[in-house]
Amino acid sequence: MISQSRFRSNPEYAEKIGVKIRKEINCPPESELLAEFIGILLGDGGITANQVKIAFNRDTDTPHSVFMQKLINELFSISATITKRISDKGDNIVISSRNLVEFLLAKGLKTGSKVRNNADIPGWVFRRKSYKIGCLRGLIDTDGSFYLCNHKVNNKRYLSFAMCFTNHSKALLNSTYDLLVSLGFNPVKSNRRVYLHKNIDIAKYFDIINSHNAKHLGKYKKFLDAKKLIGGVA
Repeated sequence: MISQSRFRSNPEYAEKIGVKIRKEINCPPESELLAEFIGILLGDGGITANQVKIAFNRDTDTPHSVFMQKLINELFSISATITKRISDKGDNIVISSRNLVEFLLAKGLKTGSKVRNNADIPGWVFRRKSYKIGCLRGLIDTDGSFYLCNHKVNNKRYLSFAMCFTNHSKALLNSTYDLLVSLGFNPVKSNRRVYLHKNIDIAKYFDIINSHNAKHLGKYKKFLDAKKLIGGVA
């Protein structure tokens, strides 16, 4: 491999002779924010040999995409770009950096299909409560959903609010379930989904884990407002 240090002071010469200089990045220590970024990538991200991509819906998740770009810059001192898909409402945050790819692989992630590779949460995330909280927030902010349940008991109307995490990687699904249990929640697991159904768990989630996705926060606020109006708690 060609040493790149001597070309950094003369990038024009490097470009002229066909030497591609790698972007320097900050390599942050393990932290809650790094764990959150790992969760984001496991949720809606992908890694190739030279790029990191995070998909998002431009109609519903643009505010969260702004947060993610700031997080990338804060963690790695590198900027991301946005690429738009004309065919649908999906856009991508793209970071082209071989150094970042190598850093993320060293932290336990993998390139290629998360389903075929049975992607999983890296073991170091389970070492500290703050890491678990960050990773779970990243997972749910990208690949989780919240929804309102409306039902009647003895002719009285009740509202409840539920969380669902969907993923086709069995290892990741099992680890997300374990993450929730280790933080004191009461999840329910099916073949491809992990749920929180109890209002007490949902309240605890937003109290302890919280969210950096305005879409989730907005739905929870509407639930709390509706619950005050009818006075029903499931």
